[in-house]
Amino acid sequence: MNNINIYNQDPLVEMSFQQGSTLFPKVSLSEIEALKKVFNIDVTYNLCPLRAILLKDQYIDPHWALVFDKELNVVLQSAYLKPESLVQEILNKRQKGVTQLSEKFVYFVGYNLGYGNYYHWCLQCLPTLILYFSLKNIYTNLKLLLPKSLPDFAFQYLQILNVDLKNEVEFIVVDERLYLAKEMIYPSLLGGEFAFEASISVLNFSKSYFENSIKKKSSLFSLNLGKKRLMYCARLDSKNRIIKNEQLLINHLKEKYHAKIYTNTGQSVKDQANSFHEADIIISPHGAGMTNILFCKKGTTIIELIPDKYTNPCFATLAVHNELKYFPCVFPTITYEGRQQDYEWEIELSSIDSVLSKLI
Repeated sequence: MNNINIYNQDPLVEMSFQQGSTLFPKVSLSEIEALKKVFNIDVTYNLCPLRAILLKDQYIDPHWALVFDKELNVVLQSAYLKPESLVQEILNKRQKGVTQLSEKFVYFVGYNLGYGNYYHWCLQCLPTLILYFSLKNIYTNLKLLLPKSLPDFAFQYLQILNVDLKNEVEFIVVDERLYLAKEMIYPSLLGGEFAFEASISVLNFSKSYFENSIKKKSSLFSLNLGKKRLMYCARLDSKNRIIKNEQLLINHLKEKYHAKIYTNTGQSVKDQANSFHEADIIISPHGAGMTNILFCKKGTTIIELIPDKYTNPCFATLAVHNELKYFPCVFPTITYEGRQQDYEWEIELSSIDSVLSKLI
C-alpha cells in the first residue's frame, strides 16, 4: 500500500499564493500573546494551495470518505486521522461487493469524514465548490459526489450556492459497500492541511456568498444604534461539554448587559449567519456553532469560553484570520473522565465581567 499525495501530482486546477503574500493577519501584540499562552500557536495565514487532481479507477468508502485505487494506493489527504488498522479494514471491503458508478460522469468528491460537523462542512467541504465551479466549464459531465445522509444545514448551503441537487449531484448511500468511479477528482481542501486553519481563499469565498445570497438589509437587532450589540451563543441544548452553571451565566448577561441570547439549534443557516453578522460582541462556549464567526463584521469582538481540558485553537485562528478581536477565557473542568465530550465545567462570572468592563 502506497500513498498518493495531492501535492506530488499534476493538478487539474490550482489556486496558489504568490511569494511575498501576506503571512500575518492584523493582530495586536496582546492577542498574539494570548494565543501563544492558551494554544501555543502562531497566527500565520494558511497558504497551502487549493488544488484538485484527476484519478482513474478509484474506490471510495461512503462513510469514511477514504479514496484508493485498484492497486490499493490511498489518497493521503483522504486518510487524515484514520489509523492504519482502519485503512486496512476499509481496503478489505472490496471483497464484500462494490457499486459501480456510471462511467458517463466524472465524479468530484465534495466531502470528507467531517461532513456532519458544521465547522468542517463550512471550512472544508463547502469550499471545495471553489474548485468544482471552476472545472464545470471544462467537464460538462462533472458530478458532485456527496453522501445521502448530509445534514439539513449542508443542503441549505448547497441551495444558497445554486447547486442543482437533482441533476448536478450524485448522492451515495452510506453503508458497508464501496463505490467505484472510472474517473474521480479529489480536492486538497478535504485534507488535514485545511482542518483547523482556513485559507484566505476560503474566507473570501464565505464573504462572497454571504454578501450575495445571505445578508439581510436590516433587523430590529441591527437597528440598536449607539450601543454595543452583545450576543451570547447558548449551548443549553448540547449534551457535549456541559456547562454546569450556564443558566446562571445567561441570567447574568441578560440582567447586567441586556445581552441577546441565541441558540443555533433549529435556526436556518441564513438566520445564524445574519445574527452573528449583526452582533458587535459575541460570547460563546467552544462548539461548532462558533463557525458562524465566518460572517462577522470586521472588528467584531469574540469572547470564546474554553474548558481547560479541551483547548482547540480552530476558532482562535478563524477569528484572527477574519480580522476579529479575539479573547480566550479558559475555565477549569470539573469532571473529565472518559470521552472529552463528557467533560463538565463551570464559568467564573467575574472573569466575564473583567473582559466586558474593557469593552462596554
